[in-house]
Amino acid sequence: MPTSRSQQSSEHVEKEKAKPRWVDPCFVIGGVACDWYLAFEWFSEKYSLFSGAVIRAAALAVVLCALVTILAARVLGANLRESAAGFAIGFSLVSFSLLLNLLMWWTTHR
Repeated sequence: MPTSRSQQSSEHVEKEKAKPRWVDPCFVIGGVACDWYLAFEWFSEKYSLFSGAVIRAAALAVVLCALVTILAARVLGANLRESAAGFAIGFSLVSFSLLLNLLMWWTTHR
C-alpha cells in the first residue's frame, strides 16, 4: 500500500530526531582538521603549527571547501538551513578529498 506524503515526512522527522546532535559538529571539526593539516604540509613544516601563514592558508582552504559544498548543495536544490547534516558531511568529504589528492601529488613530486 503506498504511503502518503505526510507519513513520509513524519518518518523523516522521527529519523532526524533520533540522530544525536554531536554528529554534525564532528564532521565539521574533521574537515577543519584536514584543512589545517593541508596548510601545515603546504609549507613543508617550515612554519610552526600556529603561525600566521598556516592560519591564513587553513582559513583559505576552509572557505574554499565550504564554497564548493554550498555550490553543490545549490545545484542539487537542497536548502542549507534544513540540511545542516548534508553540509557537514559534504564539507568534511571535500576537505578530506582535497587533502588526499594533494598528499598523493606531493608524494610523487617531492
